[in-house]
Amino acid sequence: MNPGGNAGNLCLGGKLGRFVGPTDIITADGFGSGSIRVDLNMMPQPSGFVQVQPGDVWNFTCTIRDGSPTGGVTFNFANGLEVMFQ
Repeated sequence: MNPGGNAGNLCLGGKLGRFVGPTDIITADGFGSGSIRVDLNMMPQPSGFVQVQPGDVWNFTCTIRDGSPTGGVTFNFANGLEVMFQ
């Protein structure tokens, strides 16, 4: 619960990779949507990068950073998404 002092719960386990490059940080549009391009041959994992294989199932979420009404910055996690690659 509340990893890193955030406002939510991180509901992931196992091997966790992170997109942390300069093009992986986005600003949402007026509808709260955003996207990044990913290279399916270079998906981040704790031991390095791996290639997505057909039939792989991956789970994703993103961190949402927002200003707090009481000052300062807080963050939370978006709903998770599960993807089966073909």
